[in-house]
Amino acid sequence: MPEWFSNEDSAFFKKYITPETWANILETHNHEVLRDECEANGIPIESVRHYWHKSKRISLFAKTDSEGLNKQQVFQRLFDSFKDYKIPTFQYPKQSLSSKCAIINLYDAHLDKIAIKAETGENITIEDNIFRYNQGFDTLLASVLTHNPETIIFPVGNDFFHANDFSGRTKRGTQIQYLASPEEAYALVCGVAVECIAKLAQTGAKVVIPFVKGNHDEDNVTILGFWLKQLFASAENVEFLPGRMQRNYYQYGKNLFGFAHGDKEKSKISDLPLLMAQEQPNKWAKTIYRKFFCGDLHHQFEYKFLSSKDRPGVQVAFLRSVGGSDKWHVDNGWTGIPKTAYAEIWGKDEGELAGFKVNL
Repeated sequence: MPEWFSNEDSAFFKKYITPETWANILETHNHEVLRDECEANGIPIESVRHYWHKSKRISLFAKTDSEGLNKQQVFQRLFDSFKDYKIPTFQYPKQSLSSKCAIINLYDAHLDKIAIKAETGENITIEDNIFRYNQGFDTLLASVLTHNPETIIFPVGNDFFHANDFSGRTKRGTQIQYLASPEEAYALVCGVAVECIAKLAQTGAKVVIPFVKGNHDEDNVTILGFWLKQLFASAENVEFLPGRMQRNYYQYGKNLFGFAHGDKEKSKISDLPLLMAQEQPNKWAKTIYRKFFCGDLHHQFEYKFLSSKDRPGVQVAFLRSVGGSDKWHVDNGWTGIPKTAYAEIWGKDEGELAGFKVNL
């Protein structure tokens, strides 16, 4: 087993990507009339996703679960593409690194979300989303590099994708408005993550990637982590943190950072300091400055907890989304809120030193 394929990856694939998943489910849910009609009209039966069946006894809507076949085809093509894939190269001036850590946060990107003008007032494509995301990332990266950080933390996930699978559903199975081509969208979104990490890796700093599972795209992000670990297996300065935990933590000097999507944390904000202390007791004891970064709410607010005079406590920040508005946002009145990307600079022993924001 290669080094980049962790026990966590293995457990995930054993659970979700089984031989049964790869099987063409149409074979086990065969409908004779459907097959006859497809053959008579020259329609490939594997392209059928849903149909009405009407008889003297019943009229019903049948939907074939073709996700397994789609995923098999997509993943096979991705595997094949790795044979010739080369990580893009970028040039950054070599500078002496300082005892500082940078955190670049672009939360709730929903990069494969498409908006229609008739429903939202503007047309937004995947390419528009990617352009805006890269613009924010590049601007923040240029800003933090002026501080020559020795470590750069870049959380990946947090509803990076709009859907959890290739049928336009969230992790909980909620059907959402999904207008993109699933395979093309998946490849494009994966490419954004690869390019961002490639840029970070070539700055000379240590790069830390926490995977933060969202409520829309938990499985897609986990599989994305699989590709990223493989692609950057030879990059000695890139570290991937575990991707299946609800909350992820990283210690830098006297600083402790927590990363969570926020969908489960927003109802128990006052408990987050205690959760951090319980889940990371050793790191808690060694740090003075602590901060939780959350999203999901798509708007910004902060809490600061002071536990006692000599125990500074924890800041909890819910960050704005960088994703565009679709029909759901417009219908529910989530309009006019800036799309904001964030970056911060932390001293190894001094805590937070500087912050940057980019409204997209």
